[in-house]
Amino acid sequence: MKKNYIKLLFVSFFLFLVFPLDVNASNGYTIENYEVDIKVNENNVLNVKEVIDADFIYEKHGIIRNIPYKNTYYRTGKTVETKAKIRNLKVNAPYSETKENGKLKIKIGSASETITGNKQYVITYDYDVGDDNIEEYDDLYFNIIGTNWDTEIKNVNFKIEMPKEFDETLVNFTVGRYGSTYYKDVKYEINDNIITGYVKAPFDVSNALSSYEGLTVRIELPEGYFKGERKVFDPTLAIVIILTVIPLFLIILGIILFIKYSYRKKDLLVPEYIAPDNLTPAEIGYLYKGRTENKQIVSLITYFANKGYLQIIEKSKRSFSFQKLKEIDDSEPEYAKTTFNGLFKKGKKNMNLDLFIEETKKIGIELTSQQLEKLNQFYELLISWNQKMNLTRIIEKEDVYLKHFYDSLTLSKVIDLKQDLTLCDVGSGAGFPGIVLKICFPNLKITLLDSLQKRVNYLNEIIKELDLKNIEAIHTRAEDYAKQNREKFDIVTARAVANLKILSELCIPMVKVNGLFIAMKANIEEEIENSTEILKKLDSKIEKIETFYLPIENSIRNIIMIQKQKTTNNLYPRRIEKMK
Repeated sequence: MKKNYIKLLFVSFFLFLVFPLDVNASNGYTIENYEVDIKVNENNVLNVKEVIDADFIYEKHGIIRNIPYKNTYYRTGKTVETKAKIRNLKVNAPYSETKENGKLKIKIGSASETITGNKQYVITYDYDVGDDNIEEYDDLYFNIIGTNWDTEIKNVNFKIEMPKEFDETLVNFTVGRYGSTYYKDVKYEINDNIITGYVKAPFDVSNALSSYEGLTVRIELPEGYFKGERKVFDPTLAIVIILTVIPLFLIILGIILFIKYSYRKKDLLVPEYIAPDNLTPAEIGYLYKGRTENKQIVSLITYFANKGYLQIIEKSKRSFSFQKLKEIDDSEPEYAKTTFNGLFKKGKKNMNLDLFIEETKKIGIELTSQQLEKLNQFYELLISWNQKMNLTRIIEKEDVYLKHFYDSLTLSKVIDLKQDLTLCDVGSGAGFPGIVLKICFPNLKITLLDSLQKRVNYLNEIIKELDLKNIEAIHTRAEDYAKQNREKFDIVTARAVANLKILSELCIPMVKVNGLFIAMKANIEEEIENSTEILKKLDSKIEKIETFYLPIENSIRNIIMIQKQKTTNNLYPRRIEKMK
């Protein structure tokens, strides 16, 4: 027996010498906590810090961290590939690194030492993403937690600091194994361009992530959000140029030289042609060549702009849109009228002014000409300010009237807004629904809250320009304002801000007893379930849920009406970090 034991030890020692450090060979550990802190810079370089608390059940040499530097994903109808550079890597333990299959493989630990019990690893590095290779918009796509961990991760917390404003509705997280699009277990909040959150463990499992599950963030950003992106050089491009472009260029050059020096044409006298006045580009092309070409038809757009029929809006260096200013004059040629009308003809019905008036009448709102004029003025100011700061990615007039103006007014589906009511709009942002409600229901006394001073400055300018009375915009955090202004409002509302659990704790303390907190949201199933407990503590209950579909695009909307039954305990609201 003793000899067998000695033989076993000898074999084990021999295998260790041959395979000195293969920490992912078996599951002999768990990760108790995984914290990731990401600072995103304007040049699309991410400063990343990872803190990993591991519990080694069996003796192991360490852990392996795989960081992908090649990413392939599907965007804008095509496959997009990015190649990042990983710089300034630091680890608080001995490590070695190799590159395998588009990943930087970091073996952390010592071949001469084994570990049992708890061990904390700190990894820092700069992740230089370079150009996102998408022309229409910029894109933040990053694997916060990779899918290569062969053990469960009990707790996951993250913080993402963005360099400037962004559209909070375009933040997406996915959880699961490679290729997963599951996102429901990610909880987060956004304050002052900082996203903080965690991965919630499913109800039947105690771990945030199971083995080989990861966490990915994706944020769609306006084109030009990242400045001075590094253009990633693809070596295959050089090969293509050498093998195809250069030989082709030499062949074409040879043909041109042959034609030039083999055949000498007689010099021709070309008369100067001066286009008559008051002719369209298409008419000039027909008079000149006897036909109208596609480029001359396209040039009609400039003609329409000069005539004041439309406005050309530059979205980016390669992207334009057109805003219709007025109908084309009947005196214009028939082909010009057909071309102009075709520019604004879509495959589906648009939320034009007539349809907007019709749909608002259906929900009991009769708008005066003065109110319609103020809504149009609000739209013009919104578009103007949106060029200076990121207020909304929705800029087409028909879309703004549908997705912002009409959507804001749907609050009247659950409550009569013609009463003299006090209303607070939490996280007002670009002024939805608060500004729209004030224009259409001037009897309301409205307070707008926002945590960003620049947005508050914008809101105050809107209030001034539209000459709105009994409305104010305040720069503050909701939790701070609620502490000082308890039971002040008949109605407190929030549109597409945070999850219902957090919103309820922020807003209900400001509501009068028997008053209403009204949340305007898209998808609510999970949020309703998660908010049950806090609503009981706040002595409030869900009175009604109005579910409907937005006209034209038929996207789902929900209005959750919550009634406050008793005075809220002074314990609430707590700090944000305690509301999770």
